[in-house]
Amino acid sequence: MVYMTGEASEDIESIAILVAENLIVSIPDDLDFTHQITDHFDTQEPVLASWNGEELEYFVAFQKLPPGWLDAKKWLNGYKRSMKVISKFFSFKTIAEGFVHPESSDYAGMYCEIEFIERGDTDVSRQVVYFVANKESSYIAIASPIQKSTEEIRIDMNRVIETVSSAENVVTFRSQQVSSGYTGIWHGEYLNSKSEPIDVLLLLEQDTTFKFRENLVDTDIVSPYTGAWYEASGKLFCTFMYAKPHTDRFRVYSDEEFSENENGQLIMRASDRGTQLVLTRMED
Repeated sequence: MVYMTGEASEDIESIAILVAENLIVSIPDDLDFTHQITDHFDTQEPVLASWNGEELEYFVAFQKLPPGWLDAKKWLNGYKRSMKVISKFFSFKTIAEGFVHPESSDYAGMYCEIEFIERGDTDVSRQVVYFVANKESSYIAIASPIQKSTEEIRIDMNRVIETVSSAENVVTFRSQQVSSGYTGIWHGEYLNSKSEPIDVLLLLEQDTTFKFRENLVDTDIVSPYTGAWYEASGKLFCTFMYAKPHTDRFRVYSDEEFSENENGQLIMRASDRGTQLVLTRMED
């Protein structure tokens, strides 16, 4: 969900993202983040993803904690003890730790940068873990590197975490409910360049967001997307917010145009590889 704040000045508004229940972060202009589903983490829950062009650098999973967890040091010490239990002997290390002081809210918190080798594994895993809380609620954010170092991630994320605020402090920007004949679940399929069947699902939500998933039939290989949609000139337009799929089995999507045929099907003029995609509405 995207929001706007107006704290910078009367004329300048900044984009903010709802990353967990009632928790907002604002993204500095020089950082490239999306809030989306990624197969590096979970095919259902979106994460904050950092990009360098089309390369995923790292992702950050936010979570609201149950009531009562308001002590940052106590929670982080408990988390580190848990990670030591699943790590090989003497492999767990705390690389850095410190405090975070959000500038314009009543939140405060801490971070720790850790590395470890899980039992049964040989690769070193690294994380930057944040804990933020006010007098009522607490949250954690766990950053996992793909390409960027944890030191670089910590520099980025300290700036992001310093912007945290409660959702009540912002005005909804793109959360309006839209009445449209396009909302609902649509299904289609096509053959890829290898003549393999690809199953497609498109879920158009009333809040003008969508989820799009391609699945290689009879396998667990998927290519999930999220994004935003709008109507114009009697057509449907979808802006896809995900990097290129990690396999050439799937098409690549960006800004796509749909029209409706005489049978009530959605026809997408695919911008990459292959002919048009036909989607049929699924019954409720």
